Amino acid sequence: MSDELAELQRKIANLQRRLRRAAKRKKVRADKVDKQSLVLFIFSGHRADVAAHFHLSMSDSFSSLDSAVAHVEWCYIKAPLEHKVRIMLDPSSQLPRCALLPAFSFLLLFQLREWVRKMNHEFGVAPSRRMLCERLRELMPENLPGELSARLLRPLATARSQRKYFSAFRKRFGCKLGRLRTSPPMPLQEKQSKVGMGHGTFRQFCFVNAPQLLARVRNT
Repeated sequence: MSDELAELQRKIANLQRRLRRAAKRKKVRADKVDKQSLVLFIFSGHRADVAAHFHLSMSDSFSSLDSAVAHVEWCYIKAPLEHKVRIMLDPSSQLPRCALLPAFSFLLLFQLREWVRKMNHEFGVAPSRRMLCERLRELMPENLPGELSARLLRPLATARSQRKYFSAFRKRFGCKLGRLRTSPPMPLQEKQSKVGMGHGTFRQFCFVNAPQLLARVRNT
């Protein structure tokens, strides 16, 4: 009986050690993600939503975007001023390149997705691979170490790597390549009913001869 009790105590002690190690690893990872999110918050122009999306993608500490946003904002508030200044001047002085790379990669792709959505929704076009490459270079943050910038732009080195990179980008953010459906011009009465005149006033809308714009109005 004493041997069984000793074996049970040994198992309990081993389990407690594993739990302590797991908790320590979780805390280290949480601290790392907090630091990465702080860097993103600063370099995104103090956009807590961008940093919060990154935090949610890297950690299961929060169940909603609002709670992650609040956490990121609190991390920024409590961070010492000199620490935030050092991040702005040289983020590599606060985090190693292996931690900065996924953070800035997420920032670039998130901003690229917003630009693609704007091009889709406002102009009705799907940017070409060349346009995506040019925009990605324009989005590169300043004050980055040269080796980090080179590493972030490495996927744009060849046409093959570009196709692979942007294919992964589309899958990650649910983007699709395609074109808007074309439709025949709508009768004036149907256009007026879709726009909604209100109060009996009449407004005349002039549409250029562009199938994409006509399709957007028709599908409103």
